[in-house]
Amino acid sequence: MDVAPVVTGYNFNAVACSPMESGTTAGLVVAGGADRMYYVQSPGTASAGRMLSAPAVLGYEWVTVIESGAGGVYDDEITALAFVPSAAVCSNPSDPFQGALIVGTRSVVNVRWSNGTVIRIPGWAGLPMGNATSIAIQRGLDVSGRCITRVAVGTTTGLAIATLPQAEAVGDHKALHASSVASPGGVGRPAGSWAWQWLRHGRWLPGEGISLLTTSTGVRPGDLFLLAATEAEAPCT
Repeated sequence: MDVAPVVTGYNFNAVACSPMESGTTAGLVVAGGADRMYYVQSPGTASAGRMLSAPAVLGYEWVTVIESGAGGVYDDEITALAFVPSAAVCSNPSDPFQGALIVGTRSVVNVRWSNGTVIRIPGWAGLPMGNATSIAIQRGLDVSGRCITRVAVGTTTGLAIATLPQAEAVGDHKALHASSVASPGGVGRPAGSWAWQWLRHGRWLPGEGISLLTTSTGVRPGDLFLLAATEAEAPCT
C-alpha cells in the first residue's frame, strides 16, 4: 500500500507492512522518517470495530532529533523497518516476537512489541554498528527443534546478524526488556543481550555497504539464506 496519498507533505525513509495473520498488528503499515513514525491501517481490516474500505491514519509518534535535543519514542532518524514475519512452527500465544516491529535508526535498533512497548538495542548491549539501511528477518527451527528468530541489519559499512533470545525460554516481555536496558557499567554485555555477528565491508563483503536485504528459510533446520545487495566500491585514485 502506498502511504504517500494518505500522509502528505512528509518524506519517508522506510515503510513496512505487518502480515495479515499477526494478531493485534495485522494489516498495520508503518512509515518512518527524520522525526516521526506514522501508523496506517490497511483497507479490508478492522479498526475501532468497523471494517475499513480505505486506508486510515491511526496517528504518529515522535522520533528523537539528536541535533536539536527534541525527544521521541524512537532513538534517532528512522532509516529501516521490518515486521517479524509469522511462522507456523513458532506459533505461541505468549510469543513476544509475534507482530513485533524492528526499527533501524542512525544510532541504535529499536524494537516495538505488539503491545506498543518500545525498547532499544544500543552499542553497549551488543549492536555492532548503527546507520541501518535495511532489515531482513527469518523465523524457523534450529537443529534442536526450537524456534529461533534472526534479524539481519544492513548498514553503511557492513552487515550485522542477531540471533534473538528464545521466546519460549524468556516467557514474557520483561526479561527481553531488561536485557536491553541493564546498566552499561557492568563487565561485558548484559545477560540476555542479543548475540550479534558482524561482517564488515572490505573483508567479508564486497562493496561499501548494504543497500537491500532479503532472507529465506534454508534447506536444513537452522540454516539462514540471506541475499544482500551492496553499494559499489569507489574506484581507487
